[in-house]
Amino acid sequence: MRKWNLVFILFVFIFSSAACQQDTIEPYEEETIGGTDQQETESENAIDEESNKSNQEITSNKETGESNTTYNEEIDRSGYALLRPELGSKRQFQENGMAILSEEVIAENKEYLQLIVTLGGSKTTEVYRWTPNEITLVYQDHYQEGDEKGILENFSGTDFVERYVGEDANWEVIGEDVSVEIDGKDMKVLQVYQESDEVVGHTTKKTRYFAKDNGLVFERIEVVGDQGYISEITIDLQ
Repeated sequence: MRKWNLVFILFVFIFSSAACQQDTIEPYEEETIGGTDQQETESENAIDEESNKSNQEITSNKETGESNTTYNEEIDRSGYALLRPELGSKRQFQENGMAILSEEVIAENKEYLQLIVTLGGSKTTEVYRWTPNEITLVYQDHYQEGDEKGILENFSGTDFVERYVGEDANWEVIGEDVSVEIDGKDMKVLQVYQESDEVVGHTTKKTRYFAKDNGLVFERIEVVGDQGYISEITIDLQ
């Protein structure tokens, strides 16, 4: 009888020891697993945040049109600014079916727009103050090396060569939202007109059309007098 009691006591001791070991191990295993899950979650959250940041930066760049030729400024595209040609656009103009000049929009900010104009083998850099309230040619000069990288970052123009619309404009608005056909396409345009005596002994009559997202789409120049002539150029929309 005492032998069985001894066996029973030994069995209880072994069982209790095993249970204690199990109780000791389980919390450690749970803590270790829990810590690994937390580290993995934190790592995944960090990756998601970095990805979201990158996506936001990409979206921001697309929305602002940021590039090496524009300077990350929000542009108010209302009023006359609706007529701005798009950044990066390259436009060909033709006369009597023949290409004669091209314009490339290479830089813009909230106030100015820069073009490179090519006529034959000659290039000209032009800057317009193009806002909701005016369209003004403020700079026009022979192309200089490096102009294609943009000159607007530190540009400050006060004088103007031509002011098509806005306060003290030297052109007259003769039509707004006028329906016309340009290169086989119906468009709504702003029409401006100017008369001058820039050619001695002659009257020079100029008409320009501006269209939404395209800028200049048509120009007519008529020189009245002896040996006068008419020239019409139209944007090529094909």
